Amino acid sequence: MTEKRSYTLILISASLAMLMVKLDAFIVNISLPTIARNFGCSRDIVSLVLQAYLVASTATLLLFGMLGDRIGLKKIYISGFILFTVGSLLALFAFTFLILAFNSFDNRGVEVIMPYGALTIAAFLFYFFIKREKKALHPILDLSLFSFKPLTFVLFASLLASSANFGNAYIMPFYLEKDLGLTSNIVGMLLLISSLVVMVLAPMAGKMSDKINPLKICTIALIVGFIDYSFFSVALGMMQVWVPILFLLFSGTFLGLFLSPNNTMIMSMAAEGKHGIVSATSNTFTSVAAVIGVSVFQMAFSVTTGGDNAHPTTLENIGGVRNAFIIGLILLALALVFTRFSHRSQDRAEAI
Repeated sequence: MTEKRSYTLILISASLAMLMVKLDAFIVNISLPTIARNFGCSRDIVSLVLQAYLVASTATLLLFGMLGDRIGLKKIYISGFILFTVGSLLALFAFTFLILAFNSFDNRGVEVIMPYGALTIAAFLFYFFIKREKKALHPILDLSLFSFKPLTFVLFASLLASSANFGNAYIMPFYLEKDLGLTSNIVGMLLLISSLVVMVLAPMAGKMSDKINPLKICTIALIVGFIDYSFFSVALGMMQVWVPILFLLFSGTFLGLFLSPNNTMIMSMAAEGKHGIVSATSNTFTSVAAVIGVSVFQMAFSVTTGGDNAHPTTLENIGGVRNAFIIGLILLALALVFTRFSHRSQDRAEAI
């Protein structure tokens, strides 16, 4: 009875933590159109607000996963709760004075870093990171994980699928508020549709993955997502509210069927004593996916509409959103390919 109670408390604690993580992300997403309007900036610039949050969380996941295996997952978890609480209190005083400071200055724009230069620097930094990890006695990223091909393919399938999802979560509030003319309250209520569907389907999918190969469930989920994104790419120009409602229903279906089986696969592939770093690697891939998703969706929209200084018409906005979701289609198609590769690799490993 005591053991059962402990598991219940752990589940409640973990659920509350995930609630705060998702709540933070969705609050930012829903607020982006209002932030852009109040500060007089474009979608290009306001996307940096979300990316700052994502980059900070992504940069620390592997570190704390490694420390969790070495020091203890419970200690790191509790420390994270304390840091989050204190940080939230400080942020409250800082999301006040920062606003006053910004309002005291004229809007002079933001210098844009050349994309090719940024990509070059990122490539060099990634190269030196991998080089350092190969030689490190206690690496933050355990590269030996990627020697097991089924895990590698599943991680990259998750990266691609999550990129499409985060890109959708970023750009959808703009479409609903700026293009369809809905209020922030209505937009927030509509975006709850996917979350509610996920809440219903995710536990069911998790139970199914105990009886059916999770790869099959993930494949079905990705097919649903691909069809859903295809439908929205074609129908969004109708400018009817039922179109995003239907899209969000099936988007929630895709996520509800994908998330739990995908997590089950990843953790089932973790070697003994590697659960902390595998979990951290998975979460890092998800956070990297968030940065990629927001960036590529914004890039597709910006290239279509003419960039930061342009004043696109509603029709041009729709074209930008459509191209962003075409990028999402490509990401989901690639995720299907990686899932198929993982299935084949897993069959070969079992045969051996």
